[in-house]
Amino acid sequence: MKRSYRIRIGILAGVFLLAGVLWLWYSSLPRSGTSPNVIIISVDTMRADHLGLYGYSRDTSPNLDAFASEALVFDQAIAQAPFTLPSVASIFTSQYPSANGLLDTSYRLAPSKLTIAETLSQYGYQTAAFVGDGELQGSFGINQGFDRYIDQGGVSLKETIPLALRWLERDRTGKFFLFLQGFDVHAPYWKPGPYNALFADPEYRGILADSARYWLDYALTSKNPRAVLDNIKKLNGAPVLVEDNGTRIPLTQEDIEYIVASYDGGVRYTDNLIAGFFDELKQLGLFDNSIIIVLAGHGESLGDILKRSHPSTDGLNVIGHGQVYDELVRAPLLMKVPGFESSRVSSQVQLIDLFPTILDFLKIPQSRQVRANIQGESLLPLLKGEQEENPDSYAFGEGEGGALRFVRTPFWKLIVRGENMFELYHLQEDSGETTSMYLGQSDVVGQLQDVLANQYLENLQIKSRNP
Repeated sequence: MKRSYRIRIGILAGVFLLAGVLWLWYSSLPRSGTSPNVIIISVDTMRADHLGLYGYSRDTSPNLDAFASEALVFDQAIAQAPFTLPSVASIFTSQYPSANGLLDTSYRLAPSKLTIAETLSQYGYQTAAFVGDGELQGSFGINQGFDRYIDQGGVSLKETIPLALRWLERDRTGKFFLFLQGFDVHAPYWKPGPYNALFADPEYRGILADSARYWLDYALTSKNPRAVLDNIKKLNGAPVLVEDNGTRIPLTQEDIEYIVASYDGGVRYTDNLIAGFFDELKQLGLFDNSIIIVLAGHGESLGDILKRSHPSTDGLNVIGHGQVYDELVRAPLLMKVPGFESSRVSSQVQLIDLFPTILDFLKIPQSRQVRANIQGESLLPLLKGEQEENPDSYAFGEGEGGALRFVRTPFWKLIVRGENMFELYHLQEDSGETTSMYLGQSDVVGQLQDVLANQYLENLQIKSRNP
């Protein structure tokens, strides 16, 4: 009798234990009633240090500054490329450009690559993207996993936001992942209404104010024959406008400041568009129960190259993107996450960390396929205080089709151009990366070269596994 009783007790205990395990497993799965939505807003070419929340002196971002008061704000978020397509591809795949193969517009994302949209779709998320950058055409394979992907070249958030809202109101039936992107901060810098002249010196009478002759855009991406930004070069340390006929026109500091003021007007214009989108989300009852992430795939060089003494910078464009200095790869990153209070995160992170972090926020377990493919690390342990800041953390990135690479720590940054040109900067003492210390820090250079070489080798191995 006692033995039979003990057996029954043991069976009941086992049943309760199994039930507990099953309940824990079930409660960890995302469910339509409780799982937050995910919204990523990517603003092309928006520099972190031109936003008020990162200390900028101009009032370019009052609405994002207010949003920061309820968000996690990352002070050192590093993009993996200084161009839109490879940067966004790295966000979507949690892989470096040479690992996912999308180094520039000469390549296409392989169908074997796993994207965050594909993963969220497997867990019942409806997925949509509305993008305004011609580099993000679905034909590059960047649309993998999206139920709806609308790509338009060079259009404003003013055009992509209404499309997204129409989808949210009419077509969406459950939890969703939305990627929204706009071209507003990108050149051409002249924006509508008051924004064009909002920060410009009203007394400026320089040659760039003559829009009938010069247009603040890139000839490579604009149909406007007056586009001149590609033609402003650093020659012998000074800004020079090189016209198509070879004529060289020296520019002044006032000319550069006029360009920067015009760019800042675009930031303020974008800030207002994002605020309007937030208001619409609140009207739809979607703001509070959504993870909302605001970022930029890369920044913009706005004359910073003129401050640098390294000889490799002579002849480079004064305005634009493509280099890997911090004004181009240190991205703004804000995340509003239900259940998390606002805070400032000083640790260095990478944009490829977003994929695993979002999965952790949603309590979606990383499958074997996900673990085998992603290179980023979840930021959840760091945000919950379970992981201390790592002073030896590394961030990596690539440009110019892989010919330009960098490795960054919170203290040092090594830039490698081709096979034999190097720059080393101490970010704590020289945050503007003005004076290379490559010749005087052989130990640091050697260590970072090894780290960068090993990472690049890992990238190529990953690419070869899933070509």
